[in-house]
Amino acid sequence: MAATRSKTSSVNNQSSKDTDMDMISLSVVKELLKVQESSIKSFLSVYMDNTNQRLDQIIRTVQDLKNSLEFTQAQFEEFKKSSLSVGEESFKKMTDFAAKFQDFSTIIDEVSLKVNEIDSKADDLENRSRRDNLCFDGVPESTNESWQNSEDKIKKFSPPNWVLRQATIP
Repeated sequence: MAATRSKTSSVNNQSSKDTDMDMISLSVVKELLKVQESSIKSFLSVYMDNTNQRLDQIIRTVQDLKNSLEFTQAQFEEFKKSSLSVGEESFKKMTDFAAKFQDFSTIIDEVSLKVNEIDSKADDLENRSRRDNLCFDGVPESTNESWQNSEDKIKKFSPPNWVLRQATIP
């Protein structure tokens, strides 16, 4: 029995050593798990901080773009209103100009008709005044010659039987 006892005792001893090793291994594993958990938490914390920083930067960039877009849209709307205002003013001025041009055109046409009428009357009066005049060709003229000098020259060349007198038209 001693041999069996010693065998049993050695198995128990072995079993006790294995249990102690299992216990040590379990405590080491727990310790390692705690270290690993701490490292993972630290890694995740750094990763999340980095991600949050990037997201914050993206949010700031998007906000800046949004502000810039709103500013640009406001400027565009202001420009559009200004353009419409200028366009409306230009259209109104062009309409006024066209009306004034039409008025001037009408006035010019009327003045042109009056000028033609006056020109016709002047031609008629000139022609009527010429009827009372005699035309002499070939009589030399001198510079600064008066009407009286011209009349005297004509009287010299005229035959003595011509009688020059005032005539009236009945």
